[in-house]
Amino acid sequence: MVILPLQKTWEHEQLEAIIPRYKRQDQTYRDMLNHLRREQAGYLGEQSLQYFQQLLPHKIAALYGLRALGNQHYFQIDLLLVLEKFLLIIEAKHFQGTIELNHFGQIVQTINGQRHVYQNPLEQAEVQKYQLQSLLERHHIKSPPIHTCAVFTHEDVLLKIDNPPANLLTYRQLFQFFQHLYQNSSPQITHAEATKLSHFLKAQHTPKNRHIFAIYNVKSDLIKGGIYCDDCERSKMYYRRAKWICKQCQKTDRYALIRGLKEYALIFRKTTISNGEARDFFGFPSSDTCNRRLSFLRKTGVTKNTVYHIEDLFKK
Repeated sequence: MVILPLQKTWEHEQLEAIIPRYKRQDQTYRDMLNHLRREQAGYLGEQSLQYFQQLLPHKIAALYGLRALGNQHYFQIDLLLVLEKFLLIIEAKHFQGTIELNHFGQIVQTINGQRHVYQNPLEQAEVQKYQLQSLLERHHIKSPPIHTCAVFTHEDVLLKIDNPPANLLTYRQLFQFFQHLYQNSSPQITHAEATKLSHFLKAQHTPKNRHIFAIYNVKSDLIKGGIYCDDCERSKMYYRRAKWICKQCQKTDRYALIRGLKEYALIFRKTTISNGEARDFFGFPSSDTCNRRLSFLRKTGVTKNTVYHIEDLFKK
């Protein structure tokens, strides 16, 4: 039972909206692109856990991407399972290539002849466990034991580790690891208490809400306006006979403006758009044309103070 569903982070969605429109030659573009790749890898790792989670009994609560305040600092868990017998923290890594452990306990990834060093995900999971315990103790919440594991979710990964810890796994080992834990544990709380605990944790969820403009030196004048084809990404579309057409691949899309308005909302963190703002960003030739294009949106205000509510698009 999914209590907190898998979602892209706010930063992930902003980056996906900004990067295709941003000038490639700028250093900020490269910094944002690296950030997006990290976000994508994290999301793919969590997404890969969904099949495993769906194999579990319905009564087991699942929380994806839980972010909450622990002992003075926020912590985030890729997937947390809540059941009467135990809580299980799953740290997912969507790494390819060969994975080794060096004598410092760090993860060493070798891919395409290059080596990359990362923090041991089991150490990350242990920190999350400590923070989760701190949160529960602060609120006097009864909890069963907390277990941790780290899972390499990519199909093209080779764990080259002598005597690996029992909770350092490939994706194919995860279900067996869970089954072993489950069969060798006994209930510590009731089902009602587990349900209450999972809903308490959901209520503590606090998504990170940083604006990409504040993280990087994003220059608004380097963000290209217009409606872009989602296949070609960098090719503009033009409007003809109630549909948008890509100049390059000739793809037609009746809903391209909706996608463009959502991107505008994400990029500039706005919930409304005025006629003038829409003309400037999307290049509509006149005020009347703009009003017609945006007529499907809810609007408030009169004359020059009229704004169209683009936040409604995220509710559909």
